[in-house]
Amino acid sequence: MLLNEIFGEEHWVGTIVWKGTTSNHPTNIALEHEYILCYAKKKEALPQSWKNPDHEVKQIVMDEYQRLKAEAKSPQALKKAFREFVKNNKDLLGDLARYRHLDARGPYVSRRNLDKPDIYGYKYDVIHPVTKKVCLRPYNGWRYPEESMKQKIAEGRILFGKDETRIPQLKVYLEEVEFPLRSVIEMDSRKGSNDLERLFGKRDAFKNPKPVELMEMLLGYSTGKNSMILDAFAGSGTTGEAVMKLNARDKGHRRFILIEDGQGEDKFCRTLTAKRLKAAIQTQEYTTGGFQFFKSGQKLDRQAIVSLERDSLASLICQADETGRGKGITYLSGYKYIIGKNNRAEAICLLWNGVDNSEVTPEDLKKASKEVSDAGLKRPFRIYGTFCRVGDTASWKFCQIPDEIIAQMHIEE
Repeated sequence: MLLNEIFGEEHWVGTIVWKGTTSNHPTNIALEHEYILCYAKKKEALPQSWKNPDHEVKQIVMDEYQRLKAEAKSPQALKKAFREFVKNNKDLLGDLARYRHLDARGPYVSRRNLDKPDIYGYKYDVIHPVTKKVCLRPYNGWRYPEESMKQKIAEGRILFGKDETRIPQLKVYLEEVEFPLRSVIEMDSRKGSNDLERLFGKRDAFKNPKPVELMEMLLGYSTGKNSMILDAFAGSGTTGEAVMKLNARDKGHRRFILIEDGQGEDKFCRTLTAKRLKAAIQTQEYTTGGFQFFKSGQKLDRQAIVSLERDSLASLICQADETGRGKGITYLSGYKYIIGKNNRAEAICLLWNGVDNSEVTPEDLKKASKEVSDAGLKRPFRIYGTFCRVGDTASWKFCQIPDEIIAQMHIEE
């Protein structure tokens, strides 16, 4: 897998299944999903769990509830003040605005999830507290065993309708709600076209655009308020709009870099991608940010290569090194010399302190050799630098910067 070679299999975080369509075409298996592969540059540096803006908003709601509770002179006054708070902060609260109801325990919402998802639900009678008649039961039966249901009724966790003809609902409190990023996402892929229709009045401006809601969800979990987001295949600019939407919601300062070359003669980066971001700013009032449009023009030549910082040069070498042809080079971090390994587990090393101070000395070769052995990698290892006075051996090969890179990338000078 290419991403394993780029990031390293050990930095794979997980795979999300996005169910975005419903297919009724006659076939053996109807394909209705896509895969979203998640990798980290350094998996060990990730937090134990990802949290999205809803976690912070939840705390804001709970704090405001406690403040209003301390000031309110009666339960009725508290409910009125809390409803007013929710009404005035709908943009901030988003989906959490549904938790506008109060009881003695706190904010809650009623959910229609007392039914069993499969056919093996529990079959018993639930009596309406007012009419004393048997309540309408979900088609597949109740979600909970009878004793558990009785306990929830006693705890006031079951909300009954006016009479027995309505299926009771479950009372869910905001304080007990968590927001994990789940491995299966169900979201209509047509929402992406709906986004473009909202901005341009037509749905066919771009083929198969990703929904803003999807990217907002993924970035909400995986980024912080000050993150830099790179989308190297920007398409219609969904990622940029999602970043602006997140910033507008949680007052963040995320920035984005979008790269898009278009297709053939259709250079839609200016006519669609940039235009879409402008339209989103104007129609959605994302007043906290904007963007700049740049046209790339720097040629990758000898001077450009030697002006790179070490991390950028290491990435370029991992893309260019001839031992990675067909299989790729796996980028490795955390070493002084080692920057990657090929499919034979042979090490790729780099000594880079700028063009005037990157000679590979015998001492460097000795240290690099030990680092390769300690890392459990194989020889011959390849070591990049600007100059080396020691000839190649069966244990290692010197690669001169920038000549080796220019030759391997077939750059015309």
